[in-house]
Amino acid sequence: MRRRAAAEPQAATLRTLVEQQVANNSRSASLWDIYADHRRRLTDLVVSSARGSDLVVLGAGNANDLDLAALACRFERIHLADVDADIALAAHLRTLVALARPGARCLLVTDVVSSETQPLASLLANRRGEALLAHLEEQHGLFSGTSPQLARLMLAQDPELAPQVEDVALLEPWLWRISRSRTVLVYALAFSRRDRGRGR
Repeated sequence: MRRRAAAEPQAATLRTLVEQQVANNSRSASLWDIYADHRRRLTDLVVSSARGSDLVVLGAGNANDLDLAALACRFERIHLADVDADIALAAHLRTLVALARPGARCLLVTDVVSSETQPLASLLANRRGEALLAHLEEQHGLFSGTSPQLARLMLAQDPELAPQVEDVALLEPWLWRISRSRTVLVYALAFSRRDRGRGR
C-alpha cells in the first residue's frame, strides 16, 4: 500500500510536467524570429559536436531553437521526440518546407491509425476521405501527433509556415497492409512551397 501511495504523487508530478511542457510549446510556437540568434548558436554547436550520421533531439518542442534544414544537410537521419507529439508535427512541417525549393510540391504522408485499434475496413466502407479522418479524430482514435486538421491549421496559421505555403490539399486516405495481421490507414497532405518570384 505504501508503494502505491508513493507512486501517485510521482504520476501527478509527471502529468504536471507534461502539461507544463505542452503549455510552453504553445506559448513559444510564434516566436521563430526572436529565437534566431539562439537557433544559430545551438545549430552550430550540434553540427560541430556531431560524430555520426544520426541526430536524436529529445524535447524537440516546436524546433524553434534548431535550424532543421541546415541539420538535414549534415545528418542522414533526424529523430525528433517530445512529450507533446502535436508540436513534433510542426517541427516536421517546418523541415519539409525549409528543404523544398520555391515552387516545389510537398507531401506529408503518415499512417494515423492501426487495425489493431480500429475496424478500418468497415470504417472505410461507411465513410470516405476527410469524413473518416474527422470521425477518427473526434473519437481520439488517431496516433498522437498525426492530426490532419492540426497539420492544415499549422500550414494556415503558423507565423513561419503560413507565408511560405499555398495550395494545401488533403488527399484521399488509403489502407496499407504492413503485415499479414496489421493494416494502417494512411493520408497525404499536399502543398506547394510558395514561389516568391511570381510577384506575390
